[in-house]
Amino acid sequence: MSKLNWDSVKISDCCVSVTDGDHQSIPLSDNGIAFIIISDIKDNCIDFSKARLVSIDYYKKKKKKRKPRIGDVLLTIKGSFGI
Repeated sequence: MSKLNWDSVKISDCCVSVTDGDHQSIPLSDNGIAFIIISDIKDNCIDFSKARLVSIDYYKKKKKKRKPRIGDVLLTIKGSFGI
C-alpha cells in the first residue's frame, strides 16, 4: 500500500475567510432565501426541496463573508451522524 503525502499549510493560505453559522433559531419565512442545515445534504448534494426559508431582509443583514458562494466549502460540526 502506498503512503499518502500531505502538505501542511496555514488556513489563511488557502481560505479567504473562516466563519461560523447562526447560534440562535433562525426566523423562518414562507418565502425568501433557502437556509440549509445538515439534513438538507443528501448524496453529496444540497437538496433544496425541504429547505427552510428566511426572509430576504434577514439574508441581506448577514455579513458578506457569512453568505455561501459557489466554490465554498461548508462544514458542519454539529448535526446528525451518518449523513
